[in-house]
Amino acid sequence: MQYNGFWVPVSDLEKTLIDMVYFKIGIRNELKPSILKALDRKKLKSYLEHYDKRVNAKIRAELK
Repeated sequence: MQYNGFWVPVSDLEKTLIDMVYFKIGIRNELKPSILKALDRKKLKSYLEHYDKRVNAKIRAELK
């Protein structure tokens, strides 16, 4: 995304969620309902195809 003449990397919710789980950054329980509501599950599923079973399992556990 371009901002004030500079290219700035941005991430969507689905990739941010994967990164938080992958890098062991906790997701606050009070944010989970909002995340679940806004999450594009098809997009998340397509992103998770590039990760191993361990990361996939952690994502599923985090979304419960």
